[in-house]
Amino acid sequence: MNKSMQEQLRKVAEFEQRKRNRERINAKNDRENKKIEQMNRRDWEEMMGTNRDTYRRGPGGAIRRR
Repeated sequence: MNKSMQEQLRKVAEFEQRKRNRERINAKNDRENKKIEQMNRRDWEEMMGTNRDTYRRGPGGAIRRR
C-alpha cells in the first residue's frame, strides 16, 4: 500500500510540474502576442482635450463660444 501511495504522489507531482510549465509558456506567449497600441498626434490631442471649444464671457455676462 505504501508503494502505491508513493506512485500516486509522484504522478501528482509530475502533473503539477507540467501544469506550471504550461502556464509559464502561455504567459510568455501572451506577452509576445500583446500588441502595443500606437497613438498618433490627433489621438493624443483628443485625449488631452486640445480640440475642444473655448468659451468666454461676453458683454452682459453671457457665455460665448470663441
